[in-house]
Amino acid sequence: MTRALLLTTVLAAAGCAKRVPVSYEEPPPIFIEPGAPVFVKSDTKDHGAGNNVLQVMSSVGQGLVLNKWAAIEVVERAFADTLRRSNFTVGGAAQGAVLHLNLEPTSWSGETTGQGKQQRLVNGVLKVEAEFIDPAARPGSQPVLVRTLTGRGAISRGESSAMNDAAYACAHQLVQELSPKHVARRLPLDESEPLAQPAIEAAGAGRFDEALQHTIEARVKAPQSAPLVYNQAVLLLWKGNLDEGDALLTQAVQMSPNGDGYADAKLFSEAALKARAGWGGRTPPPPVR
Repeated sequence: MTRALLLTTVLAAAGCAKRVPVSYEEPPPIFIEPGAPVFVKSDTKDHGAGNNVLQVMSSVGQGLVLNKWAAIEVVERAFADTLRRSNFTVGGAAQGAVLHLNLEPTSWSGETTGQGKQQRLVNGVLKVEAEFIDPAARPGSQPVLVRTLTGRGAISRGESSAMNDAAYACAHQLVQELSPKHVARRLPLDESEPLAQPAIEAAGAGRFDEALQHTIEARVKAPQSAPLVYNQAVLLLWKGNLDEGDALLTQAVQMSPNGDGYADAKLFSEAALKARAGWGGRTPPPPVR
């Protein structure tokens, strides 16, 4: 029998009616301290006259007037504004900044709909290369973070507005990645143990603290009950007590002949512990209940 079948079987026996909300915050790929200034600069490495002509011809061929060079100032403004609105600090000079955000618009192209004579230009598509550089790193060091971003803007509002909207869409993508990711689940309690019923009823009414207390008291009477150990672990995860919750889940898996039925909760607790470690000693946001 596969793990998936075991999990389905055990949870079906448990009833699956009472589920406990658990959550944690997964840290972003890089963590920028509040108040730490970031210097934002947009430019392109491609200033060759020949390439300029080709880009202009390509844009005109798609019904566009603007090109990636026209996007340089638009992109810098959009990213700086979006970072400020998201409570990051944008420094006015490279000196003193903890990170440099280098931006390069790599293309501005058109997106069409329809075919033949029915074809029409609907969106402008902007691609931006974004890289965070540590100014204190050794010369030649790799960037701290590199992302390729794509944004779209409706041409119906005018090409300049479309480029502006596309630049803000790219900036929003980056800011979303710089924010903690909220991971939430609803883990089922195991109802197969008769002594668990008071806790199950309390949890069903949303009284999870009371459910935890009932479970602790029930374990005094039946310390070797895997369902009670598992339920206590899940309720501890709800309170944000990751260490004790994960330890009890390990115990429940070892005690239960169908330990795979608790695998979903165990995977969650392990991921939560890994996420907490990823904060690098900083205090992660409290769990959302």
